[in-house]
Amino acid sequence: MNTVEAPPVSSPITRNQASRFLQQAAFGGTAADIVDVQRRGYAGWIDHQLTVQGNTSATGWLIDQGLDAKEFSATASNKGNHTVWRKLLSSPDVLRQRVTFALSQIVTLNPDQSASGYKHLVAAHHWDTLSAHAFSTWDRLLVAISLTHGMSGYLTYRNSRKADAITGTVPDENYARELMQLFSIGLYRLRNNGTKLMGTDNQPLETYTNNDVTELARVFTGWRPNASPSPALPSSAITNPLVNDARFHDFGSKRFLGATLPANLVPADELRQAIQVLVNHPSSGPFICRQLIQRLVFSSPDASYLQRVVTVWNNNGSGVRGDLAAVVRAVLLDPGARSEPPNGANLRRARLREPVQRVVQWARTFGATTNDRSWEVGDMSGELGQSPLRPPSVFNFFRPGYVPPNLPTAAEGVTLPEFQITTETQVAGYANTLRTILTNGLGGRGNVKGDYSGLTELARAPENLLAELNTLLAAGQLSSRTLLSMKWVLESMPAKTGNQLTNRVKAGILMLMVSPEYLVQK
Repeated sequence: MNTVEAPPVSSPITRNQASRFLQQAAFGGTAADIVDVQRRGYAGWIDHQLTVQGNTSATGWLIDQGLDAKEFSATASNKGNHTVWRKLLSSPDVLRQRVTFALSQIVTLNPDQSASGYKHLVAAHHWDTLSAHAFSTWDRLLVAISLTHGMSGYLTYRNSRKADAITGTVPDENYARELMQLFSIGLYRLRNNGTKLMGTDNQPLETYTNNDVTELARVFTGWRPNASPSPALPSSAITNPLVNDARFHDFGSKRFLGATLPANLVPADELRQAIQVLVNHPSSGPFICRQLIQRLVFSSPDASYLQRVVTVWNNNGSGVRGDLAAVVRAVLLDPGARSEPPNGANLRRARLREPVQRVVQWARTFGATTNDRSWEVGDMSGELGQSPLRPPSVFNFFRPGYVPPNLPTAAEGVTLPEFQITTETQVAGYANTLRTILTNGLGGRGNVKGDYSGLTELARAPENLLAELNTLLAAGQLSSRTLLSMKWVLESMPAKTGNQLTNRVKAGILMLMVSPEYLVQK
């Protein structure tokens, strides 16, 4: 279907190479997962994951517990956290969940800030919508998101009405603006390699004007909740697509970004055509693809890497634009991603592991599960500085163009978005949270626990334990000097009983996962 193939392999995939690939594509994995990558190859693993079915949907899991009933309209918000974490920590379609998490930071929503009841269902439905379209096309994803109750409440276009000179009503412009600025084309016109097009005044050329916002906002008039069939639970309006009330829709022709939508279109057709205008814009590929590379591989991808991925965005090999399955494949198989990481520090070919990524990696690597199936992991923003679907604003936890001002790379304009939430408080909070996870388990009652039994025998020889942890968690990138320091600590711990050996394992995990050489993923 697409033209991207894995780079030629001159020798078998090593365990460290397979682990590094899994940390980009799947939050990491177990020793068995590493073997699976070695056996299938990079491209074969992706092809297999594209067919893997997930566990119960985030929304379905809530409905199975009766949490769509009226009495839970305002009292079960935290259940939305539980079901999303459950998907991240345990669903077998791990590539889809990895991409869904990336998409959730581009097409952002915080259910607590959405004008809706059943906020747990708003969170679940947003996650499910992103997940369902993780390997679809960008236009289909944006159409689906635009018709959700949650997004229409978050960005305030639900029940938006056409202009009325008598009442002074004007269409709500909030979503139209963010749809262009954040979800499709960005602020500035871009070449395929991500560089900005400049005007005669040597200033970047903007992608849209206020008039474009006003015109696009007219597309989003008349859309309202749909609680059918009747009678239905009130919560059905959360999970049903919006419907259009013709009384309040603007049926006039609309012109934006140089395109004209003719008058009297069916509102659903008009919406699809408007989204297609955005996806067809030359800036859509470099704007979205750069963020996908940032979330999966490198925080500051070079121009050649980005251009190769954008080429696939523009045409998947079958004439389809914005094919996410092809784009994700291109991101992960590109020579820029698969070439060996540099020795020493090189922030141009690295990314700071996000706090959520670290927690999910712990769970995936050590087979974390919960005995009572409750997955009671809540909003961890306070502990980690980040939690899925809990960004402080529509601009996500951090800006994709953030350049840390106090790093040596600032003068070169190296973008390192994850550093925007890296503070003394966040660093200490993560370390303390990880220690609690290893000691008591993850979640409000510590009911999500890892399994360390496969490593306890290795703990008798600390150098062997650390070598395995280095491969599993860091793809072998910790230095011998760092490993030696950790070895001395583990050797000072008793190792006569099973519990003592397990404590050695946990101490090794803790030291490794707070070390700078682990946190900066190459």
